Amino acid sequence: MTSVQAEEAPECTYYDPDTKNFYDLRPLIRESGEDWTMKPRSGGEAKLNVCHEILDSKTGLKFPQGVGSFYRADVKGYSIGKANTKPFVKEQNLMLKYVDGDECPGSQKTRTSMIFFECDNSVKGQGEPEFLAEHDNCVYMFRWKTPAACPVVQQSGKKLGGGAIFAIIMSVLAGVYLIGGIIYKRVVLGQRGLNQLPNAEYWRAIGNFVKNLFRMAFPSCCGNRSRQYNYGHLNTDEENVFIDEDDEE
Repeated sequence: MTSVQAEEAPECTYYDPDTKNFYDLRPLIRESGEDWTMKPRSGGEAKLNVCHEILDSKTGLKFPQGVGSFYRADVKGYSIGKANTKPFVKEQNLMLKYVDGDECPGSQKTRTSMIFFECDNSVKGQGEPEFLAEHDNCVYMFRWKTPAACPVVQQSGKKLGGGAIFAIIMSVLAGVYLIGGIIYKRVVLGQRGLNQLPNAEYWRAIGNFVKNLFRMAFPSCCGNRSRQYNYGHLNTDEENVFIDEDDEE
């Protein structure tokens, strides 16, 4: 997964620049079918969607557009918050807040929904939201244990270049060639030592070449003395050639 910066985070995701964690709630969005529905212990019914308005078209709301969470007590239903696509982390809790619902009773405040997400990979599928409580018929709280709330730790945002990818491919091919050749020559041909290597003669020649280069470059390290050339075997004509060349210089 590529690295995501805060300003690049898609809707319904959150990137934490402090922890380098990336949260993605998009698997919880329902764009068709039924809403996430709960039956609170106190009675009634609650519906919500994640980063999307609810799908139920029979809520009886006067202004149903954009409603992300809904609560029905007895017969009458209420909007308890408009859908929001910006989750956030507060005190290490991943949350989604829906505001601007219907008016709270006896107050000019509007109903609000707070959805608390908990990382849980043990639940079936994406888990199910749970209605926790409501306060003064104004603030509604939900808890959702889901694997979608588990953070992904971001690594470096740098992508591998073509040269790096090519080098990786060649390294893998070389490893397969070397290991496969050794197994074949050892098991099938019964070779041992350096003879197990694929094209052993080629590798020996390279080794000898490197060894000779090292001896030539560092003769004192290898116990070799500078070569003393003896021209005694040269005939007179050949000696004159050297002399003439020296005179010309």
